[in-house]
Amino acid sequence: MAANGHAGYDQYSQVFYQRARQYIEADEMKLPMHQALCLVAAFEAKRMLFTRASMSCAKAVRLCQMMGLDRLDGARDDLPPALGPHSTWEELEERRRVFWGAFAIDSHASISTG
Repeated sequence: MAANGHAGYDQYSQVFYQRARQYIEADEMKLPMHQALCLVAAFEAKRMLFTRASMSCAKAVRLCQMMGLDRLDGARDDLPPALGPHSTWEELEERRRVFWGAFAIDSHASISTG
C-alpha cells in the first residue's frame, strides 16, 4: 500500500501485492489477516482492479461474520471460538474498528460498482 503511493517505490508495489495475497490465502482467521485483506482491497481499488477489489471486500465482510465481529456488542456467549472473549478494552476496540473498516470498504465498493 505504501509503495503504491510513492513514486520511487512504485515498481515494487505489484510484487508486494502478490506476496500479500499469497500470505492472506495461507494464514489463519485472525484480526491481522483481516486487516491485511482490507488493505489489499483498498490497493486493488486504487489500481482500478474493481472486480478483485469487490471480491476482497466480500471476503473481508464474510470473515467479519465468521469471526463474530458483527455481534461484538450483543450477547457474549455466541462468539465463535475463532476469537473468543476479549481480554482488554483495547482488544475490544480494535475488533470494533476492524469491523467498521470492513463495513466502510464494502460500502464504498458497493457504491462504486453498483
